[in-house]
Amino acid sequence: MTSTKVIIREAQSEDAQGVLNYLKFITNETSNLLLTPEEMAQKKLTDEINLLEESSKSSENLFLLATKDEKIIGTANMKSFLRKRISHRGTFGISVLKEFSDQGIGSMLLANNKLCKVY
Repeated sequence: MTSTKVIIREAQSEDAQGVLNYLKFITNETSNLLLTPEEMAQKKLTDEINLLEESSKSSENLFLLATKDEKIIGTANMKSFLRKRISHRGTFGISVLKEFSDQGIGSMLLANNKLCKVY
């Protein structure tokens, strides 16, 4: 059996449904995320499309996907604060499906050079 590679790439608006499916699954898989299953149930496809479009156009925000066989197995996202005095700060989140934990997926997401911004 041939093993496929993990691909780390920026999320695009076309990934919105896949991201929602991933989030629905992972919020039920773990309680270690800020997003609860109840909050996830309220998310709309159009909102996710808008979020991913904004992220892909922004130099201040980033939403990465880890995929294997075209399945989303992990995500990392960073969003900078908009106010000038705190623009060097932001929020960061990372998640990996339990099935793929301890395989270095989180490290691959963190190692993406687009997460690093030089000032």
